[in-house]
Amino acid sequence: MNTYRYVFYLKAVNGIQFMPKFKIHLPRLDKTIETEGNKTLLSLLHQNDIPLASSCNGDAVCGWCKVQIIRGLESLHPPTNRELHLKKRHLFKDNERLACQTQAEQELSITTTYW
Repeated sequence: MNTYRYVFYLKAVNGIQFMPKFKIHLPRLDKTIETEGNKTLLSLLHQNDIPLASSCNGDAVCGWCKVQIIRGLESLHPPTNRELHLKKRHLFKDNERLACQTQAEQELSITTTYW
């Protein structure tokens, strides 16, 4: 067994998923974040010192962390029930998602109204 297969096997056996790196583009800020996924957009942006509003700390209560998906919407998981509730209450457009509830797994381009 070669080293790559062995490492991948160990990660799979221990319940760790192998995630390839991908990029999240922020065209209005002229920035790109490289990530492995498994994190919400809100946490990724905050970890990279990119401001995004949120008064509920990512609990899907306030709706302030709304982002517009410019490219890659079809690759995202469907909205959670909490997100659907807020989208309806705040009249979100089809390409708008809550950053606190959205996890990227492939390349995306996003923006907000205030960047």
